[in-house]
Amino acid sequence: LRDPNVVRRALERGINYFYWGSLRRPGFGEGIRRLAQRDRDGIAVVLQSYARWPAALIRRAVLGGLRRLRLDHADVLLLGWYNQRPPQAILDEALALREQGRVRHLMLSGHRRPFFAEMAREGIFDLFMVRYNAAHRGAERDVFPLLPEGEKRPGICAYTATRWGSL
Repeated sequence: LRDPNVVRRALERGINYFYWGSLRRPGFGEGIRRLAQRDRDGIAVVLQSYARWPAALIRRAVLGGLRRLRLDHADVLLLGWYNQRPPQAILDEALALREQGRVRHLMLSGHRRPFFAEMAREGIFDLFMVRYNAAHRGAERDVFPLLPEGEKRPGICAYTATRWGSL
């Protein structure tokens, strides 16, 4: 994304979730910076980390992303692509960032659907990023009905909603 105005136009059309992932494009970052200056509470900024070891790389990714976006906090820290419980050092670093107010919520993504229900029981993550679309409906069986009910129920973010453009 080269034109930062696209981010503003997305917000004007109802999109307020901005995922600053692995490929951090300058135009997208500039668009987020501009929106945050106008209405920080009106947007949700997600920072992603695929860091595995050492755990300090997560802090470095978050603080670097915040610095580049000129934000004091991210709304969500996404620990990307875990199909088993993240190492305790990774969880401790993510929890510390949340406790320090550098991120507000923790999200986990992965491809092994039954794993989300296991992690939900621990109560660490506020959200899960789950592959779910018309061609991949297994989450209806393997995830959604197995999550806790009520206030402890984590939020869900679906990815590959268009199955990489084929739907």
